Amino acid sequence: MQESIDLCAREQCGVFTAAQALEVGYSVDEIQSLLRRGRWRRIRRGVYTEASMHDALVSRPRELHLLHCAALRLALRRAFVVSHWSAVRFHRLDVLSAMPAEVFGTDAYQARQGPGYRISGSVLPLHHVQEVDGWTVTGVARTVVDAARSSSFKAGVVLADSALSQGLTVRQELASVAVACSHYEGIGQAARACSFARPGAESVLESTSRVDLAAHGLPEPWLQVPFYDRRGFIGRADMFWRELGVVGEVDGRVKYTQPYPDCAPEEILWAEKRRMERMQAAGLEVVRWTAAEMLASPGAVVRRIHAAAGRAVLLSPTYRVGPPAGVAALAG
Repeated sequence: MQESIDLCAREQCGVFTAAQALEVGYSVDEIQSLLRRGRWRRIRRGVYTEASMHDALVSRPRELHLLHCAALRLALRRAFVVSHWSAVRFHRLDVLSAMPAEVFGTDAYQARQGPGYRISGSVLPLHHVQEVDGWTVTGVARTVVDAARSSSFKAGVVLADSALSQGLTVRQELASVAVACSHYEGIGQAARACSFARPGAESVLESTSRVDLAAHGLPEPWLQVPFYDRRGFIGRADMFWRELGVVGEVDGRVKYTQPYPDCAPEEILWAEKRRMERMQAAGLEVVRWTAAEMLASPGAVVRRIHAAAGRAVLLSPTYRVGPPAGVAALAG
């Protein structure tokens, strides 16, 4: 019996129903006993999973959420397209804040809502949907637009930046999907977020910083710009205002850990220090800020950038600039 129910669960993304357990030979008493002893876990009414699988996914929220998606699919006894915030998890997009816990889906034939789930009633164009590993999910562009419709402008930019920077979509596709969804609530804000988004933002803080700096009147920066001096490649800068001669660097913790997992922290800090020294020696003014500084007073960061621009006009630059990230996308 155990082998049969294991096979059933594997074919259904880790979940199975009470009816399926009865079909392979379990009795009602045995099912209740397995639940009481903690061998099985109830995900939804009449839908279970092995406790060992559930416990292994507790530290992997994305996979645990997909387990709940699979359970809802069995409980409703009909397929739906994984969409909105559930699709954001599926595509591994960066988000500004915690996502709703509910399972989100879209069904062409009915809208329904219940404990822990929301199903929207909508007919999705075929090119707004994709099939991956047994899942029917809204494509990345449609996912960004749907989630951004119920978010703040800044949260929408984070989503769209993440999709563009990972190469999962392009700005033209985001714009096309936004136009196709022009009759939905919240689409104006989502469209503005998609229009503002750029490839090249490598963290949530870079995306939110760009929103705050633009709100305080700074021109749009180039992103992930490579710089060179007489010795060759110096490194990339998070942002560069060419007309100001100023480099902007987001000083987030991820900069010193994620890109160099095999390097000791002191080596990363030393390399970063040398990079800054070479940029400054080449005639670049560099302004750095942290998340706390940007949250407390973006205007103060803007004033530092303008002050740096005033100093930059006195320098004799010797640096060369390569093409910024997404330069082809910006032209499109």
